[in-house]
Amino acid sequence: MRIRKKTATTLLIAIFILSTITVTIPTGASEDSYTVAVLEAGDRLVETQHTTGGFRWKITDLPDYTSHNTLGVTAIGILKAHELLDNPDYETALAKAYKFIVDNADVDSWPDIPFMIELADAADEDASLLTAINAQVSGTTVAGIAALAKTRYDGGLLLAHGPTVTEMANWILDYRDAYPGYGFWEVRSIVKACLSLESYYPDETYDYYDQALEAAAVIYENLDAGTYAFDIDDETQECYVLGISGAIEAFSDLGINPVETLEMTELLISYQTDNGYWDAGEDAVSDEESVQSTAYAIMALLAQGDNDAKISALEGINWLVNNQDELGGWDPCHSTGVENLEVDSEAAWAIYESIQALGDVISSATTETIGGGSQTVLGTDAEVEMDTVAGGTVTIVEFDVNPGLGASPEGVQDLGTYVDVSTDIDDADITWPVTIVVSYAESVPSSIEDYLGMYYWDPDLGIWFTCPESGVNTDANVVVVRTYHLSIFAPMTGPTGPIGPPGPEGPEGDRGSRGLTGSIGPTGIEGPEGEIGLQGETGPQGPEGNGTIVQGEPGLQGETGSQGETGPTGIQGELGPQGAQGLSGDQGLIGLQGLTGATGPEGAPAPTAASWLGMGTGVVGLIVALYVFYLKK
Repeated sequence: MRIRKKTATTLLIAIFILSTITVTIPTGASEDSYTVAVLEAGDRLVETQHTTGGFRWKITDLPDYTSHNTLGVTAIGILKAHELLDNPDYETALAKAYKFIVDNADVDSWPDIPFMIELADAADEDASLLTAINAQVSGTTVAGIAALAKTRYDGGLLLAHGPTVTEMANWILDYRDAYPGYGFWEVRSIVKACLSLESYYPDETYDYYDQALEAAAVIYENLDAGTYAFDIDDETQECYVLGISGAIEAFSDLGINPVETLEMTELLISYQTDNGYWDAGEDAVSDEESVQSTAYAIMALLAQGDNDAKISALEGINWLVNNQDELGGWDPCHSTGVENLEVDSEAAWAIYESIQALGDVISSATTETIGGGSQTVLGTDAEVEMDTVAGGTVTIVEFDVNPGLGASPEGVQDLGTYVDVSTDIDDADITWPVTIVVSYAESVPSSIEDYLGMYYWDPDLGIWFTCPESGVNTDANVVVVRTYHLSIFAPMTGPTGPIGPPGPEGPEGDRGSRGLTGSIGPTGIEGPEGEIGLQGETGPQGPEGNGTIVQGEPGLQGETGSQGETGPTGIQGELGPQGAQGLSGDQGLIGLQGLTGATGPEGAPAPTAASWLGMGTGVVGLIVALYVFYLKK
């Protein structure tokens, strides 16, 4: 973070970061990828709908097969797409689905009831939808659609499996005894059906809200005990995620059992994988990506609604969006390869619910498919620059207010911009660090922007941490961070917050090249400096002189390469030539012996002052001897 009046080290780090990052200012707004995901799923469901208005269960079922007990839960995906876009194709598909219900009296599963009530509400608000329904079923009214839902529940489901809701709920748990989690999920569907009827018929003699409470009581009685006990701590149970999600959503919709709801919410969050999905929870070693489990976990967490639940749900939503296929559907388990139309609808439903729950804080969401190599993904006010070995999808979700996270650190001011970055690319296939650039308004005063830096949210500790490698470019109005993990990021200004835990160790640098060998100086006096290398090689010993041997000067120590190999030993200077013969009679003074050239130590400092003094003394002695010899001559 670039902060005035900080240490020189901090300033140098900031300068290094800003000088090595290429900043591209994000331009243009991208489509909301959450909305796009719902619409593409709606298109897929319309495309695969049977001419009679029904749907296959699996895409591999025979073309003329239609599933009667999954009509409502499949058609609701189209209804959610219609809520986002008034598309005539959606209206026609919904009208055909309603006709299928009218034509088939056995279409009376619990999810069919909320579908018909919501269809009645939509037709009440959209005259063109009601017109499309009348084109399929002449004389249909809004009240008539709701009345059919009431009849299918009162005279169908409740009569067949009751006559009380308690008996009906226990019948489900008994029927699903081998799959306790699935049984809890179905009882949750009773709660949803009753609450939808209550919304349309609030003044009925037999209160549908009370029926919803009865169904929820059956769930409560069988938590960890009871005839059909569901152990919320045993994640190896069949359909564990569906079961615990169903209990959370039922209790949250009714506003009851807050202690148990919070406990189960924490368990569900802890069971989420690092990639954002939930597995099917079918056995002790199951770790299979489950679109259906993830969709219902998201809806349960959004219904519970606390901060941790929202963040966990957001990670799940991003995983769903990132894993939608190009046809608009999903591979339900990422191993079967068999698309399930019911699951396509449930995923779209979950994403739609996230738009409703978080739409007041989400300003935009962008998902882009990238290939390997260096890539840049542009959001509205943010961009992500990353280098990957493998391709995949990258999602940028931008919030214009705090999305329910903890407050910024004391004394720190945020700018009201939060960016959640996620990807389905494995960490091992990403060349870290990843660069994230977030722009801010020109109106931010200079007294604030000079102190801007990036923070990230740690969901495990519930704390905002300062990003160590971040800085601000006040000319471009952007805050830049190089990060070794992905999270929710926010530009903030103020006192430096706590430094986050260190990132993973970076790759080892390239090995330095071998330095050049120093050249040999001339004999007798100090030769010119040889070329600087990484510690030159040792030279051969000079020939023996006739008289005092004058040792050559030591070679200069080579510079140390950047984390390179240790160079060989420096070259020893050659020995001086044989001294001249004095005149007969008077013998010349013996020249003083020069210091032996020292081998340059690896990475050691230059020769000491004492060494230079000694070498200088040797040279002076030689000059004196020659001068005396000259005088005598």
